[in-house]
Amino acid sequence: YRQRYIARFEAEDAVRAAVRGDENYQLVKTDDKWSIDSPISAPADREKVKSLLRAVSNIHADDFIDDNPKDLVPYGLDKPRLIVTVELSPPPPAPTTAPATQPASTATTQATRPSAATGPTTAATAPTTQATRPTTLPVQQQIRRWSQEMAVRLTLLRGEPAEALRQIRRYRRGYPDSIELLGLKATALSELGRDAQAIDAAEQAHQLNEDDPLLCNNLGYFYADKGVKLAQAEQMIRKALSERPDELSFLDSLGWVFYKTGRIRQAAALFMRITRDLDEQDIDPVIFDHAGDAYYRLGWSQRAVAMWVLAIDAGADKQRPSAEIRRMLQVTDEKIRAVRARRRPDLAPIHTEDENHNNKQQR
Repeated sequence: YRQRYIARFEAEDAVRAAVRGDENYQLVKTDDKWSIDSPISAPADREKVKSLLRAVSNIHADDFIDDNPKDLVPYGLDKPRLIVTVELSPPPPAPTTAPATQPASTATTQATRPSAATGPTTAATAPTTQATRPTTLPVQQQIRRWSQEMAVRLTLLRGEPAEALRQIRRYRRGYPDSIELLGLKATALSELGRDAQAIDAAEQAHQLNEDDPLLCNNLGYFYADKGVKLAQAEQMIRKALSERPDELSFLDSLGWVFYKTGRIRQAAALFMRITRDLDEQDIDPVIFDHAGDAYYRLGWSQRAVAMWVLAIDAGADKQRPSAEIRRMLQVTDEKIRAVRARRRPDLAPIHTEDENHNNKQQR
């Protein structure tokens, strides 16, 4: 019996991953949180990273053809299109009966644990020491798609939405049914201020997978921010939260639906929960702005100003702020000045109440 898996491991054991292909980048896990380590520093979606790791772990050979090939060209392994390297955490120390005076180093393993193959693990389409027949298994397509999606995400993080759209058009020729690329298209269009097209792309992605929590949240937030289809928006966001109940962006989306539908006390309570014990660096600056608007409508003007100040400070620290953060920075400073001058600030509108009722509630 020969092991057909190229590199079998548990996704939870990975602590670092490097990908070379359409875009070279590294991912690192710290305190169970994944982030992009290079070429830029940014948070990474934990579920997306785990999907990549599971796909790499599932790669296996269909057949064994030549244990010692003289030429890799016939097998398509001479110039790999994609190389994934995964570093695993060390295993717990093996039990030992050594004397207590034995140096501790003899009872531990190296910092990098070998996987079922050899570690660190290099997989995907990288050359191996034995040639295997090229496979059309979906798992390799998944890895290829993941790499392309990551290339688009990095382009967006660099603040280049127009280039991201060009990448998406190119990648969708090979994968026209990619839900993730449609979702990224919505993000890129939103960054360019093409909101109607962004919502259309988000709706297309959601129709293809109505159970995906990220797609549910993103479309729900689009609706909430525009003040349209609010009942549907709340339903989708709650569905997303049922899968990922502690996701800050999802909680903010629900708070924003509460705000937009006039449930200000519920919105304020949720924003207080989000912002209470968390480092401001962990929170999207827009969440502070949302909280400030809700607090002001409850008559908590000083709390509102404090939130808006945090929004400005956190937004100013962003090296590549999103379009939404840039828009927030343009209006939030004016809200602070208005309150300090005893004028009514220009708050985000409520879409189920007329302005007279809003003014009464705010007072």
